[in-house]
Amino acid sequence: MCLHVLMTHTDTDYASELRAAIARKNIPKVAVAEALGKSRATASRKLSGTIPLTLDELYTLADLIGVSPASLLPADKASA
Repeated sequence: MCLHVLMTHTDTDYASELRAAIARKNIPKVAVAEALGKSRATASRKLSGTIPLTLDELYTLADLIGVSPASLLPADKASA
């Protein structure tokens, strides 16, 4: 159980990339919510950056999208 928080209210870079990747793959919002084990409303808030995303959730979404977790990180964060 990993509780590392990736997003804050001011850090929407992750959210933007996640939303774009999900849209490119035409993944329904309900599938995102189910993968995260959250309601659609909560999943939507996580994807908007309103609610912090955990590291476990990032890995779950990367798996759902079919990409590496690092590809979902902003370039300046992925190389840190």
